[in-house]
Amino acid sequence: MWCPSIYSDDCNGSMPAICATSAQAAATVTSTGMNCRLTWTCPIGTSAYYYTGMNSTATPYPGDFAQCFMPPNNNWYLPDGTTEITAVACQTAPIPFAIVVVPVPP
Repeated sequence: MWCPSIYSDDCNGSMPAICATSAQAAATVTSTGMNCRLTWTCPIGTSAYYYTGMNSTATPYPGDFAQCFMPPNNNWYLPDGTTEITAVACQTAPIPFAIVVVPVPP
């Protein structure tokens, strides 16, 4: 196949409370003839999230498959066919980062 899986066993390094491996999510790449599809089944307690090259923040996944087209455009995309993605993972919601400013006494 011309598109290797982009399922991320480490949740793209985002360190959520739960990050399912590709085996736990039964992530599979199959050929449909003109493109490839990556499908998965998120384990209970997790949901699908995607990552892009422009944004390393986990974003809720809007569908149940990713698609990859034949070369030379063999990158992975959301089901809309236009939004390029770099990783998919079944995980718990990302933990928001907070910056705490502690005032220094005069």
